[in-house]
Amino acid sequence: MPAKILVADDDVMHRELLVDILTRLGYLVVTAENGSQALSRTMEHHPDLAVLDVEMPQKNGYEVCRELRAHVRTRNTPILFLTGRAATEDKVSGLMSGGDDYLTKPFEPDELKARLEGLLRRSKQALSANPLTRLPGGPIIEEEAVRRLEQRLPLAFAYIDIDNFKAYNDVYGYQRGDVIIKDLANVLIETTESLGTSDDFLGHIGGDDFVLITAPARASFLTGHVAQEFDRLVPGYYSKEDYERGFIETLDRKGSPRQFPVMTLSIAVVSNQKGPIEHYGRLVEQAAELKSYAKQMVNRRGSIVVEERRTAGGSP
Repeated sequence: MPAKILVADDDVMHRELLVDILTRLGYLVVTAENGSQALSRTMEHHPDLAVLDVEMPQKNGYEVCRELRAHVRTRNTPILFLTGRAATEDKVSGLMSGGDDYLTKPFEPDELKARLEGLLRRSKQALSANPLTRLPGGPIIEEEAVRRLEQRLPLAFAYIDIDNFKAYNDVYGYQRGDVIIKDLANVLIETTESLGTSDDFLGHIGGDDFVLITAPARASFLTGHVAQEFDRLVPGYYSKEDYERGFIETLDRKGSPRQFPVMTLSIAVVSNQKGPIEHYGRLVEQAAELKSYAKQMVNRRGSIVVEERRTAGGSP
């Protein structure tokens, strides 16, 4: 669905110009003629972004911005100030009032387009980001994977899961578990930054589940390094006794006592190099199947990376 943008400007010509430009760019547009109307229409229509003129009757753009930031529903709405004021102190005032960006009149449509797209993209990423790791969440992960699938780009989709993480939380507590989640996120970030390229993408589905999207040629190297680094950290998460014993004891999901081995990673890598993958749902399904297969492997020592080798059907 197209993004919805509120345009608030008391100048009819400027307002109609903005509406024309934004409509041609494919946005839905809601307009307001003054500051009070900008507030009421924002509350009514819940736009994805607000473009506010600074000089408006009843309430100026800065006042509107401050009031929007005071409401829970509109606190995170991106705000772009559009005004003829070009002085540095005016820009500072706008940003200090809670605005996200500032564009002076007259403006070039291409610059307006770029600024709007940047604000909307960052807003979407921020709303999707996992609060613990700040990595992109489910919607952005899907968007990135779909983009690569639709463009027929070479893709390796690595699904990364911590084995026996729930048991660890039950014994050592959720605060200790959160440290491990953050540590794994840092391992992934450091791996892609030092060994990958700018095309590599990281996402945090939630809990102990992460995604790395990369080129098939780099997938084995990157995931292998992640597995190795995580295994290096694992001894520090347990007491000496538990780690040397090789397991902890707690109740399983059925309430029965059980021994759980120390944590490892199961990393499932699905690629479109063996054959086209048409849909994101199929990509996730294959990754989940492969991850389940990895978790069921017996006599494992340490983390494991399993790559999809099927061309069509069959077992991994």
